[in-house]
Amino acid sequence: MSSKRVLFTATVQSHIMNFHLPYLQHWYQKGYEVHVATQMDENKYTEKMAEYPYVVWHHIDFSRNPFSKATVTSYLQLKEVMNKYQFELMHTHTPVASIVSRYAAKKCKIPKVVYTAHGFHFFKGAPIQNWLIYYPIEKYMARHTDALITMNEEDYQIANKKFKTRQSNGVYKVNGVGLDIEKYAVSEQKDLDFKRSLGLSENDFVITIVAELIKRKNHMQMILAMEEIKKIHKDIKVLFVGDGVLYDELKQIVATKDLTDTIHILGYRNDVAKILNITDCCALFSHHEGLPKNIMEAMAAGKPVIASNIRGNQDLVIDEKTGYLVPYNCIKETIQSVEKIYMLKDTRNLMSIDSLSTIQKYEIVNLVEKVSEIYNAIGKEA
Repeated sequence: MSSKRVLFTATVQSHIMNFHLPYLQHWYQKGYEVHVATQMDENKYTEKMAEYPYVVWHHIDFSRNPFSKATVTSYLQLKEVMNKYQFELMHTHTPVASIVSRYAAKKCKIPKVVYTAHGFHFFKGAPIQNWLIYYPIEKYMARHTDALITMNEEDYQIANKKFKTRQSNGVYKVNGVGLDIEKYAVSEQKDLDFKRSLGLSENDFVITIVAELIKRKNHMQMILAMEEIKKIHKDIKVLFVGDGVLYDELKQIVATKDLTDTIHILGYRNDVAKILNITDCCALFSHHEGLPKNIMEAMAAGKPVIASNIRGNQDLVIDEKTGYLVPYNCIKETIQSVEKIYMLKDTRNLMSIDSLSTIQKYEIVNLVEKVSEIYNAIGKEA
């Protein structure tokens, strides 16, 4: 095995599996021994892990709560891994794991540390406690970071103006984590049998939300809008794709509002590209985002997007060109946007073309190359 080692960390394994496998492969191809420290979910990812036999996995008891007892446990576990393997570089992701990882890396004297902020917990409109807790911590930890990578303009401006990294000019902005655009290329003809298998009719107009079923993703905005839309347009249907703690609750709400035939909660799916192929429009109404991959996937499939007008969404959706940005929790404008895309086929087609054109700069190959340039800039050839 190589004596050169690199470590990736993230709170949960799904984050690594969904966003960072191309980067692990990049380091392996450069001759490094690749390690990942995360909260493992082997039952879910056994098959996928088998495709990357060169990755050394370490289970760490990370918590999303920085004040949890598990934070101390995870710090001690990380120190043990770091002292054993003597990594040359660590690339860390997700807020709490990155705080713990960078502090452990400081104590274990890992030479180069890279942190990707997928979306700071402090942002315009965030609760004041988020600013009081996370802003000073992130500002302090930046001093122990060689490269701080941001993904949207708001985060970049804050970090660039307010944070001082270990290396000068150590704050960067990249176009997300990258996307395999070709994977989401839409077939010229929709798979109508597949569409029917999802409980839809051949001529239904389909809106898809690919997002974890959690409060932050705000599926209620779509539910409340569909309550009104259903009264006029019975052929507009919605798919919720994703799992999460609100699965049962959202199912109950949809049933209570007599929307079971209108909103289909599909749960976790591994055929998102196929679902997007029979979709007419995508949506996302989150309270906050970093740079949402699900919107990128929608645009790669040539779909117009209706999204809440927040950080991250604003970096992707060009209002009235690739879709519509609507105020968070504004049901009236959500309804209006749905109806415009539904009624105006020419507008929908133009938005599709513009989405495909706009998303090209987010291609995964370009992103891996960009991050590689950042590694080189801090003196770690990649």
